[in-house]
Amino acid sequence: MMYSKPTNMPKDPIGFSQQALKIRQILQEGNNDSLLISHHDADGISALAVMSDYLDSINQNYEYQIVKGLDSTVIEEINSLGHSLIIFLDLGNDPILTKLAHRTSRDVIIIDHHSPDPIISEKFLQINPHLFGFNGSYEASGATTTYFVTEYQPTKALVGCIGDLQYRRTGRLESLNREVLDNSSVIERKDLTFFGRNRPLFTAVAYSSDPYIPGLTGDIEACKLFLENLGLGPKNSEDKWITLEELGTEEKKRLVGGLAKHAMIQGVASFEFSRVIDWVYLSTDTIQFYGIRDLREIATALNACGRLQKYDVAFSFLRRTASSSNLMSILHDYRVRLAKSIKILSNLELEEIGEFYFINARDQIDERIVGVVLGMGLGSRIIRADRPALILATSLNDTLKLSARTTQQLLNNKKFSLVKILRKITANLEAEAGGHDIAAGAHIPINELPIFLEKLRKTKLL
Repeated sequence: MMYSKPTNMPKDPIGFSQQALKIRQILQEGNNDSLLISHHDADGISALAVMSDYLDSINQNYEYQIVKGLDSTVIEEINSLGHSLIIFLDLGNDPILTKLAHRTSRDVIIIDHHSPDPIISEKFLQINPHLFGFNGSYEASGATTTYFVTEYQPTKALVGCIGDLQYRRTGRLESLNREVLDNSSVIERKDLTFFGRNRPLFTAVAYSSDPYIPGLTGDIEACKLFLENLGLGPKNSEDKWITLEELGTEEKKRLVGGLAKHAMIQGVASFEFSRVIDWVYLSTDTIQFYGIRDLREIATALNACGRLQKYDVAFSFLRRTASSSNLMSILHDYRVRLAKSIKILSNLELEEIGEFYFINARDQIDERIVGVVLGMGLGSRIIRADRPALILATSLNDTLKLSARTTQQLLNNKKFSLVKILRKITANLEAEAGGHDIAAGAHIPINELPIFLEKLRKTKLL
């Protein structure tokens, strides 16, 4: 059977649940020697942790790999191993999977949430919210889809969901994701969205990246001075800095008011700044994540590990086989890199190509974080947000990494999909594209860049 996603497919929650149950029963049958292959971001690693915990609970054998993406090398390695069952987590939209269909006789299960490739081999058993009328950009992530298969570890699944920014459309979790929330030990409340709830307040403000606040994000000393001017610093040399968790209602109002004034002066759009206060997701289990309660903070740390290729640190943290110290150290390094890269971005030329903005960051911004940097640039208005933006970075093996981002506001107004646009442009190129409506990416051979840019110039959003 070949799948394609019909236009305006009605939601089919019963079919989705039945497919999840079908996969769960296969996992429970026993005698499976599974290979789990997950994506390297917070969503993929969380999905892997959920599935690993579940397979442990039913005494099933498995091995795992965490990968940046699928390529011929990964496929050949899979074929060289002897596992009877291969499970792809958060990786199901990669066209190279069709090549695997012709090269393996083993059972394959795909658990994913990305917009699926129009043709999926009949050999693959797949669960994907898109195939049941749900949107994988905001109704279910890879990790929460994995939860529906396993009915296990909802809080860990929500970490992946938060890391995938599934809340961005309305500011809070919805649809299938909310079902997972209802079954978890996580509370949802309106609060300041800064990270580090139990760290000094200047650290929480300095670590802000969503939204990025020019003049404060990444600058500890500037944050200290800013807070002292608001009367939120230590009363004397012997006092400690107040933490975000310790702020009272009036102090929060003072902080938000000061930040709003600063953001307006710096040109941050009110739409972006409004995320300073938003729905936050806090675990009530103080043991599970070593006392870190804010799921956004955990998810950001996992994404940092993924982008800096410290996969096992992230996975070990979720599995509680390692403490949080290494994770937080990597997160600090990641934030330093982001702060430096944002400064570089602000000095790069913004070119208009058709209905898009284009930035050439080759050899200047690390390909591993270039998409995040672009998103921060749009949020802070370093890059104008009146059209989608694409950024180019140097990758490996004579290829270029292309990241595309837009804002939810523009997406709501114009109803386009970045992943569909990139797939259409790269359809006849030796390129691989994937992602979501709001954020997508592709790897393009260097020699095909002129062709890509010419196609981009002719592409219409509507």
